[in-house]
Amino acid sequence: MPPTYTAKKISPMLAVANMEETLAFYRDILGFTAVRKSPEYSIVERDGQMIHFMKAASEEVMRCVRGHTEIYIVVSGIRSLWEHVKTFKDRCKIRDLFDRDYGMTAFHIDDPNGCLVFVGEPTQETKKKFAAKAVNAGRFDARALFTALDEQRCARGMSWQEVALEIGVSASTMTRSKRGGRMEVDGMLAMVRWVGRTVESFARRGTAKRQRSGAFS
Repeated sequence: MPPTYTAKKISPMLAVANMEETLAFYRDILGFTAVRKSPEYSIVERDGQMIHFMKAASEEVMRCVRGHTEIYIVVSGIRSLWEHVKTFKDRCKIRDLFDRDYGMTAFHIDDPNGCLVFVGEPTQETKKKFAAKAVNAGRFDARALFTALDEQRCARGMSWQEVALEIGVSASTMTRSKRGGRMEVDGMLAMVRWVGRTVESFARRGTAKRQRSGAFS
């Protein structure tokens, strides 16, 4: 039996033919930032997520990579990203935004090395199902959502009334999240979108029985 441990992050490590061209693609089109840069080994990062690149040892390696390598990037705010990405259709092979039968809205784009990059976001219906499941397991952290709302509110210099108006929920709904009270699903999802997070990011780890704070009506 494997030892008990926590996997914190998994980062793809991709072979590339041209490091500069690759870094430019992930920077200009997908908004990543290079945090390590060299001709042989580079790393790009966005929102704590990283992709590693290694210079391919030979053209033979690249022949194996092209058309046989794929990565999936799950995002929040895919429609905004798509409006930017679609302007590169004259430079890149892109499949338009579409809904998948497994509950994701996604588009595809080939990077300069022939790696197929899937970019997706759960549909609204999928988010609702996940939220309900998290609540049924007692895992949705409503107080953490309130903290994230308050941090965003302070950073933007807004009052709670202004936040409520912009999100489209009542101030009392946000107050209930502070107390860990009951929330309706649509209001919770609107608040999660406003802070630029995902429902999953507010789910407590594990499935042990807990007090059901933040349950939905």
